[in-house]
Amino acid sequence: MWLNFLIDSFLSVFEKGGVVLFFIFMQFLVMWYLAIRKYLYFKNEFETDFEDFKKDMSLLSSDEIPYKSSLVQKRFSIFNEKINSKMSWINLFVMLCPLFGLLGTVTGMVSVFDVLAVAGSGNARAMASGISKATIPTMAGMIGALTGLLFLNYLKNVIKAKKKIVQDYMSYWILSMNAKN
Repeated sequence: MWLNFLIDSFLSVFEKGGVVLFFIFMQFLVMWYLAIRKYLYFKNEFETDFEDFKKDMSLLSSDEIPYKSSLVQKRFSIFNEKINSKMSWINLFVMLCPLFGLLGTVTGMVSVFDVLAVAGSGNARAMASGISKATIPTMAGMIGALTGLLFLNYLKNVIKAKKKIVQDYMSYWILSMNAKN
């Protein structure tokens, strides 16, 4: 029963917000999917990847491997890329949210002006429909941008901390290699 009410309310908001609200919602879902996957990577997989990275680096400590520095740089670059992956996409979606909200504002105001042109200023109910088509997507775009921005900043801080761990390990590894030689 409450699920039906929730679905009806959700569909009602989509109807009042217009077609742009659907695109904002899809963009919001993709943005949060990427952000949650990134969060789960750091929560569940980062430590395993870091241990694999350290194993690879320990294999490179042998003097038998030529071009040691280029292999180290390549492996570090691959690991660093994995840490940063998908962040530019999340950032893009955060920036697009208010722009789609603005698009909803414009399309809603166009429908208000259409009502004014046809019926004049006397049809307040028709004008209210256009105004809701203008304000609901704006609000949804801002909510998407604000929540996405908060989580994006959180992820950037996590990435900064994880990169510090990797860089500290690399500094230690380089010092130990220099001490052996």
